[in-house]
Amino acid sequence: MQAEIKEVVIVGAGPAGVSAAVQLKRWGLDPCLIDKKTKAGGLIENAYSVQNYPGLEQPLNGIILSERMNDFLKSNKIKILNGQVQLVEKKDDLYLVHLEGSVLFCKNLVFAVGTRPKTPSENDLKLIKRDRVFYEVAPILRDYNLHNKKVLIVGGGEASLDYALSLSDVMKEIVIIIRGSFCRSNQILKKEVESRKNIKILYKKTLQDVINEQNFDSVFFAIGRESILSEIKLNFDISVEKNVFVVGDAKTGSLGQIGIAVGDGLNVARRICENCIQHTRE
Repeated sequence: MQAEIKEVVIVGAGPAGVSAAVQLKRWGLDPCLIDKKTKAGGLIENAYSVQNYPGLEQPLNGIILSERMNDFLKSNKIKILNGQVQLVEKKDDLYLVHLEGSVLFCKNLVFAVGTRPKTPSENDLKLIKRDRVFYEVAPILRDYNLHNKKVLIVGGGEASLDYALSLSDVMKEIVIIIRGSFCRSNQILKKEVESRKNIKILYKKTLQDVINEQNFDSVFFAIGRESILSEIKLNFDISVEKNVFVVGDAKTGSLGQIGIAVGDGLNVARRICENCIQHTRE
């Protein structure tokens, strides 16, 4: 039996993948949206408060925004296929997307796979029990057994401050350590962190400095992120493929803004639709 050939496969159901899928559906295409968690949102789940996205009357928690994204997909009759892409091959004009136990064939491919956290050095990891190390806050917020503890956050960017705010309502004490003398964050976020009585920022401190001085129940690392795309094996050069697109954080290789990701998804959807219209005319 001949395999079904899909017009578009989108890998990743974060803001970029969701916006691309919905826009394609509006143009009359039937995109196949894949995500290993079988739900929309991606890293948005970890956001304490999304405040700069147009259309929001008031700041919105990341978990709630993720739920709205899932509802948005349902209202547009788009289902998320569970799966993790391990390999993509090109054969003739088609792309073969290999999942665990199945293969999808498609004409256009969108990678909206997001990012993975950068890991600390082995020397730093030796200072902490591995079961106390975390890179995202969403799982902790859902586990009441891990609440009301003293936690350490390592990192000097917006992610570390955002994580601290997310945890501040459920944790007893939060300490953020920054190697340098300043924090790379917008002033509104910084002021909100400084207003919380159970959050303390320590500058010019290393992990070893504070671990020797204090005991912590868990340690969160927010020291940067990098694209997951390198984990997927490809038998082609992605940079020269006209029908393969990389969007959102997967393209920037860092923790971006939801507005940028959504714009990326919409733009790629437009390009795919234009290609399909052109091919139809030919």
